[in-house]
Amino acid sequence: MTTATARQQWTDAVWESDDLTPLEKLVSFAFGKYGGQSWPHSWVATSELIRITGLSRDAANRAIRGLKGKGWLIPDGKAGHRCLSVRYRLVIPNQYGRRNGTSTGDGTVPVRETEQNHYRNHKGNHEVSISVTSTATDDGPTPLPATWKPNLTNQRRARDMGMDDDDLRTLIEDFHRLNDGERRRDWQKAFGGLLGDIDEGVSPTTFGIEDPR
Repeated sequence: MTTATARQQWTDAVWESDDLTPLEKLVSFAFGKYGGQSWPHSWVATSELIRITGLSRDAANRAIRGLKGKGWLIPDGKAGHRCLSVRYRLVIPNQYGRRNGTSTGDGTVPVRETEQNHYRNHKGNHEVSISVTSTATDDGPTPLPATWKPNLTNQRRARDMGMDDDDLRTLIEDFHRLNDGERRRDWQKAFGGLLGDIDEGVSPTTFGIEDPR
């Protein structure tokens, strides 16, 4: 399957889907536009996503969370300057994949087995990729409490990197989603392992992140 064909099938599936909101579709098309030679992987800097969609930062982040929760975007590494942006794998949930003829045919796809990203074959999975291989997602990271604010150390570091509190919140949630050794070392290098002030009795371990202190 060529990149152009795969991109078109994904775009068609997004357009025809009945589980995506208009804003989620708009953000989907933005990710589809930036999925070039690395298809089905794509990443868009938050500032660029805001520019091309005209959405506020909050609206763009909500749309991304919705797309991740519904299985259209799967975090799959990091990209961008200083590797602060999340790279996503663009997939078609199986009910749309079958409609567009993109299923693997035998129902065997790799699915997530543990949070350490080990995989096994599984029949009847709910998602199928539009590339040669297929993939799946779990329920996504537990969102931080609405009252959460980064501590001053994290906040200053984030500002120096051109990030605001919403960017940092997304980074922490995605860190939980991709919680492997390399991700942990990168986090500690950038932010010293400090999560910030977690309110409402929520501890760092709630999000699968051990306090390194």
